[in-house]
Amino acid sequence: MERRLNCRVATNLPVQMILGSDRRTKLAEVRNLSLRGALVNCGLRRERVGSTVLLVLLDGGRQLNVITIQAEVANAAEHECGVRFQSMDRNDFALLQNIVARHCDEPTAVRREIHDGYIPHMHDWSVPDTTIARR
Repeated sequence: MERRLNCRVATNLPVQMILGSDRRTKLAEVRNLSLRGALVNCGLRRERVGSTVLLVLLDGGRQLNVITIQAEVANAAEHECGVRFQSMDRNDFALLQNIVARHCDEPTAVRREIHDGYIPHMHDWSVPDTTIARR
């Protein structure tokens, strides 16, 4: 049995991926989601492990509730890539937390993950951050 530190929930959320330094954009679908990462069905092109990605989770394809997450490709298969969340702001984290908590089988799991620190770095996007590595 697979044991994970974070509750992972099945989804079919649309996502806009902005990849690497060339800022290539693609629409994709999040297959499962946790507070620390996601499995994304990114189509035919295999994404490079370690490349930076900015994820914009969309609500029903419309930019109503947008969650912006700085992440990196952690693993890649032919049609999917696993992304590890690196940072987001507190408002985006609250929206992500609500999505995961709403679909998680164990109601206290999400609170426990936050309490134990199994969450990405919080970042205020209104303040320039020169510590974020650019690839």
